[in-house]
Amino acid sequence: AALEGVPLAAVACGDFHSAALDEQGRVYTWGWGGSYFGGYGMLGHGGTDEQPTPRLVESLGSEGCAIKTISCGEAHTLLLTDDGELLVCGAGEYGRLGTGSTNDLLVPEPVTFLAETEVAEAWAGSAFNIALARDGEVWVWGRNDQGQLGLGGSLSMDVYSMEPVPQLLTGIDGVVKTVAAGHSHAAAITEDGALYHWGMKLYLEPQKMVFPDPDARAAAV
Repeated sequence: AALEGVPLAAVACGDFHSAALDEQGRVYTWGWGGSYFGGYGMLGHGGTDEQPTPRLVESLGSEGCAIKTISCGEAHTLLLTDDGELLVCGAGEYGRLGTGSTNDLLVPEPVTFLAETEVAEAWAGSAFNIALARDGEVWVWGRNDQGQLGLGGSLSMDVYSMEPVPQLLTGIDGVVKTVAAGHSHAAAITEDGALYHWGMKLYLEPQKMVFPDPDARAAAV
């Protein structure tokens, strides 16, 4: 087996590809290599061939990058280094790579628009991303046809709605401590335990969730 004897720290799954992170911060990817219409580069090996077994992403070693976390979208991959630098590769459609264009990236490259930001965690949605900075700021970019970026707008957003560079998310009351991304929605939890969510054309901006009080319900019974 390709990963036999390799101590792993994390694994991530996209729609058609997977990635594994070992304890030394090295990344292995395998799966679909992409297509002309779907975009290439999510495996990060510099080519477009599919990989039936896990293969080391060698370009990361040449750059001296130790990866801390990994996340896979539909056709792209996010890699966060241990010093807070965010790298991305894969399909550029809908601006999901945050480069300002829709060009594909065949090997991981830094999200230069966040070069001055120390990222604490980052997650890939289907065709968008959400990143939490160590100072509590939340950044979003990529496809926005379902309001998955939480930037507001109207329900008439079309299928081409997108943000090709990271945008600062507002509308959350409190300091964010963790974030998450789904297919077409996202969520954040603040330090005081409040949960905000948005997307799926239900909420175009962060909406605070209100949970029933279990003690009050028990008392009523």
